[in-house]
Amino acid sequence: MCGIAAVFSLGDRPLVLADRGTAAAMADAQRHRGPDSASVNDATHSAMRFGRLTVNGGPDGEQPFTDPTGRWLIAVNGEIYNHAELRRRHRLPASDADCRVLADLVPLLGDATFAQLRGMFAAVILDSRERTLRLVRDPFGTKPLFWAVRGDRLYVASELKGLFASGRVAAEPDWADVLTGSAFLSARRGVLRDDVTHFRDVHTVPPGAIVTVDLATGAIGSRRYHSWAIGTGPVTEPEEYVDEYRRLLRRAVDRACLSDAPVTLLLSGGIDSVAVAALAAEHRQLTAWTVLSASTQDTDYPAAVRAAAGLGLPLGTADTRTTEQALDLADWCWVLRTTETPLAGPEQYYKLATLHAARTAGDPYTVVLTGQGSDEFNGGYSAGFAHDPPGGWDGFLDALRLGRQRHALDRLPGATRALGEHLPEQWLNDDWLRTQIPDLPSDPYEYWITAMRAGLQQYNCWHEDRMAAAFSAESRPVFLDVDLVAHALSVPPELRPDLLWDKRILRQAITPLLPDPALADRPKGAFHLQAGQRIGQAAIVGLLTRHGDALIEMATAGPTGSRVLAPSALRTGLATVVADPDLTGLNSLLRLLSLGALETLLSADSPSAVPGPAVTGAGAGELIAGVQR
Repeated sequence: MCGIAAVFSLGDRPLVLADRGTAAAMADAQRHRGPDSASVNDATHSAMRFGRLTVNGGPDGEQPFTDPTGRWLIAVNGEIYNHAELRRRHRLPASDADCRVLADLVPLLGDATFAQLRGMFAAVILDSRERTLRLVRDPFGTKPLFWAVRGDRLYVASELKGLFASGRVAAEPDWADVLTGSAFLSARRGVLRDDVTHFRDVHTVPPGAIVTVDLATGAIGSRRYHSWAIGTGPVTEPEEYVDEYRRLLRRAVDRACLSDAPVTLLLSGGIDSVAVAALAAEHRQLTAWTVLSASTQDTDYPAAVRAAAGLGLPLGTADTRTTEQALDLADWCWVLRTTETPLAGPEQYYKLATLHAARTAGDPYTVVLTGQGSDEFNGGYSAGFAHDPPGGWDGFLDALRLGRQRHALDRLPGATRALGEHLPEQWLNDDWLRTQIPDLPSDPYEYWITAMRAGLQQYNCWHEDRMAAAFSAESRPVFLDVDLVAHALSVPPELRPDLLWDKRILRQAITPLLPDPALADRPKGAFHLQAGQRIGQAAIVGLLTRHGDALIEMATAGPTGSRVLAPSALRTGLATVVADPDLTGLNSLLRLLSLGALETLLSADSPSAVPGPAVTGAGAGELIAGVQR
């Protein structure tokens, strides 16, 4: 995990000294991503800064990389797990630095390189001979990469904080897109997208894509180098899919454990993190960390304790039962500035608190293993989405058809969409909708996977990267392994009820490896719910009740927030939401206020926020970090 910051000139005008100072300021804003070493590479039309977090390799891993001819300049954030295999296959020089393989492969294979990589990566590749720039991300978008054009300058950074530190790219929320074009305010409606940044004229490289920039002309294009095949596997015995899944999961954990630096594990007690823990414990000694909160004390926490004990893992605990009910504005600003997104909630606070507790207790982790990405491709939400639980998979498909039609309506022309919003979606004919939207998947499960991939980009990958990076660590979501996910997606429709209902494929694969088979049978539960009470939301309600006025003031203090948002109406809306037993509109209100606050928190002249008690207030400083051995 590293930090990339760069400025490129578009056209003939070379960079000047101020541009190089801009690149340095961008790098400083994301120094936490690469604290171990910093490098500078300046040329007539480019200024690149690289901050390294040393996970694998020694001096050979210093970046940016160049090829022997000097034509290529390459910076990579992430890990290439199959670098040794690629070196053998293509007879490349030996190296312990995994990312260096790109410097050897790109001159040899060009854009065909990226489909062969297995790992998580975001790369900036400059072809100085052709004056062409390539910005590339892995198929899941696990590692971030942002860019923006201002005048005849192109700015590239690993985090939004880096872009905004340039002083040329403003942290201006894209209010028009937020309020009309995305699923920002409502999970029920919204176009599925994986390119959302929430800021005006600020772009992210889509997952599995190459953004190509002709630096001579300024022309910019984008194309996907990776696609997914869904439901194409043979109809055979379900056990064959389970056995192959077990093999691929074991290999995915093997890959994720490749590190010369200390590794730790986030253990929620659910089947996903328990599976990772069981397989990782076969490789190395590591400490697991979990959160003890009001919403986990009777559910996930006891399961995490039981799993750690059975696997022989030391378990550290972040106890937030007191602090979460005293969540203050400083705490929330810490969450927002760290994650760089208004799509944050209690879960991000709990995870940041856990990572902070681990650091406070002296855990020297550099790599953090997580179970993120399992639910999305293994049917983790199927039981919760099914309208008729006794109907099982059919009920799940009914829910998917309804969701697909809702999102289809959002893509119709304005008048038709407005009419459709007043009709029950199930009244509309599927065949007609596909004539209006040709790329609408006929398979509702394929639609679901599209939604899950977009959600990974906007939520899971985004959050996990930034939260670990705040502590100068690298998050590794083990289940986001290209081969493992491709296998799960290949399950044919005939076998999905047997394998993808409530993550059966994972449960059956991991049960033989667990000390207690009951750990594999725990039902999927919402992280913030316990006995029907919205405990996680209660922390947010408490925050808004105590500090709502201050958050509204912050949200409306920015140049655009002051024009777009109405403070008096927000105060009235806040009072209405917190008084409503159903908390209707809570998430929408919080996201709106958070986006306005980010305009201030991420602006170039905003003071840096360093995670820890000094920033988060007394609450986080009082975390109980105990390690059970």
